[in-house]
Amino acid sequence: MDIVALYITGKILHLRLTTLRLALGGTIGGVYGVLSLFIGGGRVWGTVISAIVCAVICLVTFGARTVFSAFLAMFCFFVSGAAISGIMTAVITALGNVTTPVGETDSALSGTVFILVSGVSVVLTFLFGRVFSVSGRSRTAELTVTVGEKQMTVIGISDSGNTAVEPISGSPVIVVRGDDMRDIIPTDLREAMLSGRLSLEGLSMGTLKRTRIVPITTVTGRGVLLSYRPDKIEVKIKGKKKEVDGVIAIDSTSEREYDGAAAILPSSILV
Repeated sequence: MDIVALYITGKILHLRLTTLRLALGGTIGGVYGVLSLFIGGGRVWGTVISAIVCAVICLVTFGARTVFSAFLAMFCFFVSGAAISGIMTAVITALGNVTTPVGETDSALSGTVFILVSGVSVVLTFLFGRVFSVSGRSRTAELTVTVGEKQMTVIGISDSGNTAVEPISGSPVIVVRGDDMRDIIPTDLREAMLSGRLSLEGLSMGTLKRTRIVPITTVTGRGVLLSYRPDKIEVKIKGKKKEVDGVIAIDSTSEREYDGAAAILPSSILV
């Protein structure tokens, strides 16, 4: 259950997931889950210890760039786990009770029923995975960016939440991971984007002519984003290619991943 909740958290927050880290996080959660059945201490201490373990699990699995990002991952993990636990608790409660070693009455599944419920969960997970996989493919497109004689092609995924636009022209913003546009965006601007620096000082005149400043609103608050206008942007959807308007911005968070894609495309450019 912890591994599933961690996986959901990673996908929602676009955090990099690795098999080893998921396994470590799930192992910590599993060991604590067993030990908690034999350790008393009352509701208050139990809540405190659970919060600490939750923090450790998230830090081990995702790391933390900022305090806010760590708390956001913990919150999402907690909500995901609560949703899964709610479903399992409903099943367990309907099937009988058992007394734990610390004297508290709790619900439990027999071995046979547990195996049956687990099997159904595996089937449902497989089916939902297939559905989301098909849905994800329908939202992806091949993105080709051209500047002069240089050209780079990456896979982008549509995101209706990406509504940022360049305020003067109204051009939508395409967010790309840092390493995936290394040869397209000028080095001086790329370094400024990756560092989060918003000053235009030190940029060459040629770079300044193509640089745009975009106001954005995210879960962390409001801010501004440096972006770059290339010569041409094309998207290829289901074998059909078309030229679109837009500017390119780099995601300074190198640990993010977008469901296997390299860019977040505004839904408006795929219409």
